[in-house]
Amino acid sequence: MGDVGRDGEGNDAPAKAAVATDGDGSTVLEGSDVSSASIVSCASSASSDAHRSPSANVRAQVCRFLLPVFVPQLLQGKSQTVVQPMLPIFVKEDLHGSNTAVGLISSTYPIAALCTSAALGLVLQRCHYSTSSALSLCVLILTALLSSVAPTVAVFFAIRCMGGVAVAAFDLSRKAYMSAEVPNNVRGRITSLQAGLMKVAVMFAAILSGVVAEHVAMRSIFFVQAAFTCTALLAILAHEGSKALLARRSLDAVDAERAVAAGGERRSGRGGSSSAPYMGLRTVARQHWQTILGAGGYCALVNGVRQTWVIALPLQAHSLRLSKEEIGFLVAWFRGIDAFMNLFVTGRIIDRYGRNKAAIPSLILLAFSYLLLPLSRSAGTLMVAAAVYALGNGLSGGIVNYLATSLAPANARTQFLGLWKTVTSVGGFIFPPLFGVIADSTGSFSVSCSFISGVACFALAWNILFVREGVQDPDVVASASELVAASQLEDIPLPRALSRPHAEQVL
Repeated sequence: MGDVGRDGEGNDAPAKAAVATDGDGSTVLEGSDVSSASIVSCASSASSDAHRSPSANVRAQVCRFLLPVFVPQLLQGKSQTVVQPMLPIFVKEDLHGSNTAVGLISSTYPIAALCTSAALGLVLQRCHYSTSSALSLCVLILTALLSSVAPTVAVFFAIRCMGGVAVAAFDLSRKAYMSAEVPNNVRGRITSLQAGLMKVAVMFAAILSGVVAEHVAMRSIFFVQAAFTCTALLAILAHEGSKALLARRSLDAVDAERAVAAGGERRSGRGGSSSAPYMGLRTVARQHWQTILGAGGYCALVNGVRQTWVIALPLQAHSLRLSKEEIGFLVAWFRGIDAFMNLFVTGRIIDRYGRNKAAIPSLILLAFSYLLLPLSRSAGTLMVAAAVYALGNGLSGGIVNYLATSLAPANARTQFLGLWKTVTSVGGFIFPPLFGVIADSTGSFSVSCSFISGVACFALAWNILFVREGVQDPDVVASASELVAASQLEDIPLPRALSRPHAEQVL
C-alpha cells in the first residue's frame, strides 16, 4: 500500500500514518504523527461523507469512472451492436445458413465465455485491469477484420469464438474493477446508469448498422465494428497515459522506501489484483458455490432470454420483408425505451426497494413479449412487441452486473467472476441455438417463442426460490472508497481486515 495522502492543495503527499495489522489480524493505524485530533477529524469527515446526497455521490462516481470504465465500455458495446441486428440476416443471406446456424453463431460469445472464463479469472488475478482490457480490444479488432472476409458459417463461427474469448476477458476486467471501486450504496445506480448509457449508444449503433448494411454493404459493418473498438482502445491508453504522467509528477513528493515498507506502490493495489493472496478456483467454488449456482443460475436464464431476443426480433422482421434499414430502426426503437428505463427507473428501484422489485415485473414482461412476437404481422405490431420487451429488459438492466459486482469477494474477485461468468454464459450458449433448432424442426416460429417465454417464467420461479438480494457476503471488505474518510488514505486500497467493524474501532 502506498504511504500517500493528500495535502491541503489536493496534491499527493506523504501520509502521516501507516496501516498495520496486529496479532489478532485486526487493522490499526500507526505512526508517530497520528494524534487524537486527527482521528476525531477522520470521524467528522466520515460523518459528512456518509450524509452526502446520493445524487452527488453518484455524480462523483460517474466522473471518477468516466474514462477508465464508461467510455471504453460504451464504445466496445457499440462495436458489438453494430453487428448484432444484422447478424441473423448476414448468416442467412451471405453465408446461406439456417435458423439453427443463426442460433449457433449468436451463441459463440457465450460458448467462448463458458469454456474460458474460469481460466481467465486465474490469469487476470495477476494482470493489471487496464492491460488485460487493452489486449482484449486488440484481439477484437483483429476478429472484426477477419469476420469481414469469412467465406462460410464454420469459419465465421471459429472467428467469433476467438472474439468471444476477448469479450469475456474484457468483461471480467471491467467487472473486477467495478467490484473493487464502486461503493455498495450507489452500486445499483452506477450499474444501471452504465447499462442505460450503453443502450443509448447501442440505439444509435443499431441505426448505423441498418444504414450501412442497406446502402453500403453487409460486410462493411465489421469495419465499423473495428473502428469503434479502436476508439475504445485509445480511451484506455489515454487514461493509462494520464495516470503515468501524474505518477511521475508526484514521484519526487513520495518517499519510495516508506511506501514500499507500508505495502507497495499505490498503483499496484488499485490497478489489479496481483497483490491479493492467491486462492485457487476449487477454494473459491467451495466457499461460494451456493451464490454461484443460485444467483448465477438466475442470471444464466436471464441472459439466455436476452440473447435469444437478439436473433428472434430480426428473424421475425426479416420474415415480414422489412428492409435492413427498417430493422435497424426497429432495434433502435426498443433500445431507446430500454435505455430510458435504465437511466431513470431501474437503479433507483434497486437501491431504494431492492433488486426483486425490479426483477419480478421484468421477467413477467419478458415472457409476455415473446408471446406477442409471433403474433406481429406488421412493423407497427412488431414495435409494440419490442416495446413490451424493452420495458421488461430495461427493468432488469444492470441487475446481472449488480449481482456480480456485489457478491464478488474482495480477496478473490477475478476467480469468483471467472466462475460466475462460466455459469451465467450457459444461458446464452444453450437457448439461442435451441430456439433455432425448435423453429427448424417444428416449422413454427410461435412454438420456439413460446418455449423462450416458458424459460422466462422458470427464471422468475428460480429468482424467488434461490436468489437473495445482491449484497456482499458478511466477510467481504467494504469498498475502499467507503472507508476513505475514516482512514485518511484517499484512493488507496485498504487491507481486507479493515472492514466496517475495524474502522469503527479505530475511530
